[in-house]
Amino acid sequence: MNDLPGVGASPCEGDTDDIKSVVVRINEEPTKDTSRYTLLWKRLLDNIKAMKNTAMSYIGHTNGKNTVISTVKAVVHHPELSNVKWSNRVRTSKYTILSFIPKNLWYQLHLFANVYFLCAAALQMIPAISDSGGRPLLLIPLLFVITVAAVRDIMEDIKRHNNDHYENKRTVHRLRRWCFDVDHNNTGIIHDRGSSMSIETVHWDELRVGDVVRIGIGEQFPADLVLLTCDDPSGMIFVETMNLDGETNLKPKICSPTLQTALQQNAAAASTLEENILNLRAELHYENPNSQLYKFQGQLLYNPAELDDESQQCSEGGGSSSLPGVVSSSIPLSIDQLLLRGSSLQSCMSGKYAYGVVVYCGMNTRIYRNSAESGTGRNKISKLMQTYNQHVIVLFTLQAMICIIAAFAHGWIYATTTDNSKADDDDDTNTTYYWYYD
Repeated sequence: MNDLPGVGASPCEGDTDDIKSVVVRINEEPTKDTSRYTLLWKRLLDNIKAMKNTAMSYIGHTNGKNTVISTVKAVVHHPELSNVKWSNRVRTSKYTILSFIPKNLWYQLHLFANVYFLCAAALQMIPAISDSGGRPLLLIPLLFVITVAAVRDIMEDIKRHNNDHYENKRTVHRLRRWCFDVDHNNTGIIHDRGSSMSIETVHWDELRVGDVVRIGIGEQFPADLVLLTCDDPSGMIFVETMNLDGETNLKPKICSPTLQTALQQNAAAASTLEENILNLRAELHYENPNSQLYKFQGQLLYNPAELDDESQQCSEGGGSSSLPGVVSSSIPLSIDQLLLRGSSLQSCMSGKYAYGVVVYCGMNTRIYRNSAESGTGRNKISKLMQTYNQHVIVLFTLQAMICIIAAFAHGWIYATTTDNSKADDDDDTNTTYYWYYD
């Protein structure tokens, strides 16, 4: 058996072992490289999948198990602990004093007719091809049109500023609880932490995500709110949404039964109910701002154990940290609890007030998001003006084609004329020549 070639010999002894060694290398190396490339490809796919999941969670999609992946967190009574710092100030105006001239000129140049006459005036400044001696006479009517349009825009924008000021300075009642440091001996040494609760009147633009407000009958909602409770035991209210969808019929909104029961306990008077609301410890997790008027998903974490230390210390400083006898729970939220800005409270059954927590405010409310995405924003161009721009483009294209044809015709006539001076003095030839420059 040892006489067989290649058996028991080193790879360097004999041609057979050399061939065998080559065959082994040929069979092994591709397998090794293939497994390495497969591993790299698998890692690449895993990274892409992880990036996709991160992006999906960021924009507030669902993970396929009916679980809301939200990025907005609101802490009731503690706007400073929310993960967003939106302002409830709205601004629908286009210009300020400093930005009016450049921005208005920029908008005016979006009209192709103005651009067309501006280019024509620039060509008039070239004496060789100008019929006005190098003077841009077309600037006179162009400046007149731009000035009239600018005056109109100023008047319209002043109205927008006034409407914004009126909207931002409307008042609402906010239930507020805040912390303060206690120095008993006025020595500058903090001995204790306290808390205070009150109902204060504030402007709409002072609201932040997490503030709790009280809405009376006939009042509009200052922001997008999640309904916490009302002073009627049924927990049902009716709102009017005519400013949102044009419908005049009242729509019912229902408080969460679990939260309604917890807040209504021992609440024989309105003051006791408001004290329960002020003692509420809760977090809301919900979807990012969007333009959907009839969809909403989120959850309310009631008495969460993971509230930040600042909120816990504030609660421990004075008053009850939570409602007595109520354990931690998670309450689902839907469109039945969402009160949209632009709608108004019309009925609380036998009650007078509804209480809600701010979840979207300012330009992130559904009414302003819907206005921006539907094309009714500040920079919208009317359909008539769009049609007019199309006509100007067609006119410019036809005129450019005529000029090109006239230029080629003039060049051909000039090249085929034996006497160039005669060709220049020929009226018929000059007619074609002036077609190009006109």
